[in-house]
Amino acid sequence: MPTGVGAARDWVQRIGPGWYVPSVHEVNLVWQNRFHVNNPSIPELTLILDGGGYNYRTSNECSSLPNYSFTLNVLGDVYVDHKSQIWRVRGVRRF
Repeated sequence: MPTGVGAARDWVQRIGPGWYVPSVHEVNLVWQNRFHVNNPSIPELTLILDGGGYNYRTSNECSSLPNYSFTLNVLGDVYVDHKSQIWRVRGVRRF
């Protein structure tokens, strides 16, 4: 699994043209619609999982803390986390 925003972006872009790491708002929308979004026919995608302990990296970086970015957990909580922390990534192609 990729580490940080840059590594996450590179990993997601390898899925294909137009894929990207979503923003905090987009990750929240994906979570709210996870039953429609999860697609087992594309094995490269990280499934949005139910239950506690799952955090998802977003493309939003923290401007006041250059080595931090925003992460969203499955409870809908958004927080700032160091880019070296390894979290799940869910690529999206469009909204």
